[in-house]
Amino acid sequence: VVHRDLKPDNLMVEATRDGGDFVKVLDFGIAQSKAPGSQVGPLTQAGALVGTPQYMSPEQAEGKSVDHRSDLFSMGVILYEMLTRKKPFKGKHIPQILMAVIQANPPSPSAIASELEIDPKLEAICLRALKKDPDLRYQSATEFREAIQVVLDGGEPAKPAAPPAQFIFKRSKRSKPKEPTGQDDLSTVAGIE
Repeated sequence: VVHRDLKPDNLMVEATRDGGDFVKVLDFGIAQSKAPGSQVGPLTQAGALVGTPQYMSPEQAEGKSVDHRSDLFSMGVILYEMLTRKKPFKGKHIPQILMAVIQANPPSPSAIASELEIDPKLEAICLRALKKDPDLRYQSATEFREAIQVVLDGGEPAKPAAPPAQFIFKRSKRSKPKEPTGQDDLSTVAGIE
């Protein structure tokens, strides 16, 4: 399930009997099931813009298809707000906020809230969660949670893995392939330089 509207208003922290905290996620009104064969309802049509602009991922703000990494971006916004007491994307009107979400990189938490002591490791985790490219964000909630837990335990979070390689091949503009020279040069036979 992709929630698509994670924000502080939709998270409730409840004390457990053993003195810990239990977080409940609320309001699945615009959630989208990613299960095979699931139908998309009228509020979740492809290209429909739903959610709270300040907490949307760039792909959601553009009306593109979203997956679980969109929710992780929203959690990055929440972490940013917890660290700074400010939202990372601002604007006077919804279109300005959406453009900021899509195009602007947020200022680092320590720059926007210099009066606060922000752990640089938590700041790095937060900024990774706010990457525009979903492939550069945390790839699972478990990975995101473990990075935070390592810092809280006094360790160093793992370095992000390199994004998957993308290869772009261009077709040669040559009108006809070279004639073979009789040598075993397959690139010449195929017309490839």
